[in-house]
Amino acid sequence: MEYGSFAVSKWTMFSELQSKLDRIARTTAQVMEMFANISPQDTLLKEVPLSLVISKEDACQYLRTPFGDCRVRTGWRTSSAELEGQIIFERNAVDATGNMMWEAIWGLNIPLYGDPYSGSGPRAVAIPLGHPDKGASEAAIFAALMSILYGIVNGPLLDTL
Repeated sequence: MEYGSFAVSKWTMFSELQSKLDRIARTTAQVMEMFANISPQDTLLKEVPLSLVISKEDACQYLRTPFGDCRVRTGWRTSSAELEGQIIFERNAVDATGNMMWEAIWGLNIPLYGDPYSGSGPRAVAIPLGHPDKGASEAAIFAALMSILYGIVNGPLLDTL
């Protein structure tokens, strides 16, 4: 197997790394708090009880749903020229050999600057942070939760669907 090198022109994405990591971590924590504090005011959420809990055994976060638990973990990725964080939602599934595994079903990208987002085009979801209308953020979190519920039931919700 041959490996290439990382383009010199993109090395700057790792400059001032600690401040970038801290900024992304703060945004990630803010988004997770929004998921944890979702209000069941919407009729549909009253019918579909959801809660975000932190496991004492493995320190992971889990979204509890009537369809089973969804593990929530964080990760990293690079976009065109910048480091981004990710919030990845995974369902418990069975692999081809019958073993239990976690399957990624949906994710949210956390850019260094700008609002967290998932997907592109007309099916994109963006979580507007710091928006004067709190309802816009709640509506985006609700749309994300509906995508996650779909993914738990049907598998990964890819941008190609």
